Amino acid sequence: VHEGKMALDDPVSKHVPEWRDTLVRVCVDNNAETTEPAKTPVTIRHLFTHTSGLDYGFWPDAISPVSKLIRKYNLDIPHSIEGDESAEHPAPESLAEFVTRLVRDIPLAFQPGTRFQY
Repeated sequence: VHEGKMALDDPVSKHVPEWRDTLVRVCVDNNAETTEPAKTPVTIRHLFTHTSGLDYGFWPDAISPVSKLIRKYNLDIPHSIEGDESAEHPAPESLAEFVTRLVRDIPLAFQPGTRFQY
């Protein structure tokens, strides 16, 4: 940002194309879950301000449905580095794979820009 290579309001997908079609988890009747397309693209500003909709999933007591998916896909930070043998999927082998799998396999917890979550 400081060097002018990206702007705070750039969509992340401008720099990481895999983020173009992000999905957001939604609850419907009877607590059933589904996903819907993000209403606005995730921006660099959203990432910096923790309003992107990402759920980090690394708190041991995190029980949200998105946190559970993050652990299932071995994408919580401590385990994605070391690998969690109890996870259903192998740990990513690179940062690029981690970023791709994060957006491909895990829906956002909320619409970008609508909430803060650290």
